[in-house]
Amino acid sequence: MNRRFAEESDSGENPYTMAERVTYHYYLGKIRLFQHRVQLAAYHLRWAFDHCTTAHFHNKRTILIPLVAVYAILGRYASSTLLNRFDLQFVYGNMLQYLKTGNAYGVMQELEKHRDWLRPRGIYMLLCEKLVLSLWRNLFQRCIRYQAQNDMSISNRPPTLHITNLVRPAQLAWNDTTLAEDDVECMVANLVEQGLMKAYILHSKGVVVLQRGPHKGFPPIASVYLS
Repeated sequence: MNRRFAEESDSGENPYTMAERVTYHYYLGKIRLFQHRVQLAAYHLRWAFDHCTTAHFHNKRTILIPLVAVYAILGRYASSTLLNRFDLQFVYGNMLQYLKTGNAYGVMQELEKHRDWLRPRGIYMLLCEKLVLSLWRNLFQRCIRYQAQNDMSISNRPPTLHITNLVRPAQLAWNDTTLAEDDVECMVANLVEQGLMKAYILHSKGVVVLQRGPHKGFPPIASVYLS
C-alpha cells in the first residue's frame, strides 16, 4: 500500500468497533474531499463502503454518494447495476453516461438539474470544477487519438494539435458555437497548469506540442491527484 495511505490509516483504530471505524473513515473521506485531496478521499470512502455491512443499507448508500463522485473525477464510473441497487441512477446515471461519451453539455445540464440534491451533500461545486477540467481533457485526448488513427506515418516528433482543429469539436461537445480559438487555448493552458496535460503552446503557430511517450501528453488522472 502506498506509504501516504498507510500513514493516513495508521491511527490506532484497532481498539474500536468496526462501526466506529467505518464512521471514522467516512468522515475522514469527506474531509479529504472538501480539501480536494481526491485520492485520499477515494481511499477512505472506499474503505468505509467495503466495511459497512449490507444490513446497513442506508449507511452504505450515504457513503456511496460521495464515492461515486470521487471516482468520476478519477475517471472511474460506477456501473448501472450498482447505481440501481442503491437508488442513485436518477442522479448519476445520465451524468456518467455523458462523461463516458464526452457530452460536456449533457454533463453540465445534469449537474444543474440535480444541483439542489448535490449541494447539501457537499459535492456540487467539486463536481462542477473537476468535471469541467476532465471534459476538456478528454476532448483533447480524443482529438489526438483520432489524429493518430488517421496518420499512418512514422515520426519521432512529439504529437501536436492545431488549436484551429479543436474549435469545432469543442463547440459540438459544449453545444456552444461562440467558443473560439482563444477559449480553447485558455483551457489548454489551464490543463497544463493543473498537470492534466503535459504540453506547451506555440502561440505564434497556434499549435499545442504534447509530451512524447505512451500517454502522448495525457498522464493518467489518478497520477495527477496523488494526494
